[in-house]
Amino acid sequence: MDSIVLSLGSNIGQRENHLAQARLRLEGRGIRILKSSRIYETEPVDFEDQPKFLNQALSIETGLNPGSLMKACLEIEKEMGRKRQVKNGPRNIDIDLLFYGNRIIDSPELQLPHRRLHERRFVLEPLAEIIPNLKHPQFKHSIRDLLDQCPDRHQVKALKSDVSPISESVFQDWIRFLGDDPSREGLQDSHRRFTESRKELFRGYDSDPNAVVTLFDSEGYDEMIISRDIDFYSTCEHHLLPFYGKAHIGYIPDKHIIGLSKFSRIIDVYARRLQNQERLTTQIAGFLWEKLNPKGLGVILEAQHLCIQSRGADKQNSSVSTSSFKGLFKKRPETRAEFLNLIAKSSA
Repeated sequence: MDSIVLSLGSNIGQRENHLAQARLRLEGRGIRILKSSRIYETEPVDFEDQPKFLNQALSIETGLNPGSLMKACLEIEKEMGRKRQVKNGPRNIDIDLLFYGNRIIDSPELQLPHRRLHERRFVLEPLAEIIPNLKHPQFKHSIRDLLDQCPDRHQVKALKSDVSPISESVFQDWIRFLGDDPSREGLQDSHRRFTESRKELFRGYDSDPNAVVTLFDSEGYDEMIISRDIDFYSTCEHHLLPFYGKAHIGYIPDKHIIGLSKFSRIIDVYARRLQNQERLTTQIAGFLWEKLNPKGLGVILEAQHLCIQSRGADKQNSSVSTSSFKGLFKKRPETRAEFLNLIAKSSA
């Protein structure tokens, strides 16, 4: 999967709010934020007599090509009132495309990667947090190495990472909207508990599936391997209600096998995000297919959705099954049938 990375910056007005608005507008254009760095504060570059900047790096997933993605970023800047007057001067929002996989583009409209990226500490600090090991052919060094070698001495510091994304006043307004009193005893500490629980439920945004994988030599083993009834828990992106169930994974190895305990960790990375079941299934299958390069692969998720079950007594026993098959599991019906039969026997 291509590493597509954006940089956000702001040094006018409500800086953190501007960054939050930009993230929401990006998602409104179908751009999925996979991982975001902490917010960093830095001294201004070139024009020293202006407020300090806030900067953040985002790893994203999008179907847009580089030109269309950059156009979307410029449109968002315009929507948010950005006025391009002085280069590197004050601005309420700045959205830059830093990487699009290994692409190298040098045109008046777009330079990929940014030619001076390796000289700018305020860009490298947040990048080193989310993609420290990325090596682009333009630089031939990892982001972490570029940061270590960076000649820029401008002060860059990370802001507190435990600030709630929802202010306490907004949370209290929401409680009042529901018809309750946020000042009553049972709700007085709910904002803190809510924030902590969201960090746990959505920890997948700060996790990299590559970091949990252990591969071994298959030693010639070429029969089907199945791991079934793997518990998972996720959150429906449409209603922000839980869906949960069992995952079944089978594959026919080629050169590598994977540590069996790693399946649950890989699933957890993708499940602990705002999801729909179809995307969750294809993301798990896509990662395993790319990482293992097996002869065949099958992934099945069976889940119950509270957004269905909690909205009608006649729907309480409903469940949803999704699947993704690749290689021999897709090409050979008998291989797929063997996998499905073994899963069915397990359930029985």
